[in-house]
Amino acid sequence: MAGLLLRYGCRMGTWGPGLFSGDLACDVREEFRDLIGDGLTAEEATQRILSSYPAPEDDPDGAVVVLALAVTQWKTGRLLGSVRDRAVAVIDAGADLDRWDFPAAREQRRAALAKVRAQLLAPQPAPVRIRRREKASTPLAAGDVLLYTHDSGRQVIFWVAENITDRGGTYTVAELLDIEPQEVIGDVSSVRRTTPRPATDSAGPRAPAAGFLLLGCQRLPPERSQILGRVDRPPHRRRVEMIATFVNPPARQTRIAAASLDRRLDAYLTR
Repeated sequence: MAGLLLRYGCRMGTWGPGLFSGDLACDVREEFRDLIGDGLTAEEATQRILSSYPAPEDDPDGAVVVLALAVTQWKTGRLLGSVRDRAVAVIDAGADLDRWDFPAAREQRRAALAKVRAQLLAPQPAPVRIRRREKASTPLAAGDVLLYTHDSGRQVIFWVAENITDRGGTYTVAELLDIEPQEVIGDVSSVRRTTPRPATDSAGPRAPAAGFLLLGCQRLPPERSQILGRVDRPPHRRRVEMIATFVNPPARQTRIAAASLDRRLDAYLTR
């Protein structure tokens, strides 16, 4: 990523000259779709977004916000005339180009924005239905000690470090412990004396870390998960590296099956 940032000479979180080749534009697109999915009108969602970010006149990033909002509205069939006119004015003024330090990248961005301008002035499609996005939630809290049964029948112990919340919901950060489950069942406070569980030798050098960012904890199978108790984590305990892990993903999401909790745990269980 750092190499791309240097290549394009632009703000952090930008990886190319395309409109949605940056975190800010993607955030605006996601936020608008979420607001519509939550039942707001295009006008209400627009007001909410524009009031949350600086105007193009005050901050170069404001130009990206207006452009991303306009294109997202066009693609969803909800482009407001006021937003269209403001976006076209931003393009014509060249305000967004000031963010690009390298001449070659600036010209690529200019070409990309020319296509955006033509799109915004073309007839937009009919409004598309935007479903309300399921937000992640979790029954776990910091300090919870979780007994989890792998789909092979093997049991493991997780210790919850914290929960993290963003627009997508709330996620759990949990550490896999190197301890026999029966020991914890007999004395839950024994987790204080444990270390992260190492991966098996057969997992290879790319074995996932012992810290898991659990996505979709609301889908923890009740027949295979049990909170044994809650033990405060010592403030000096070292944080382990995290890897994104999907909890019991729906069967249709085959592309993330390899990142499911049971498959991530394979690297820690003897084969």
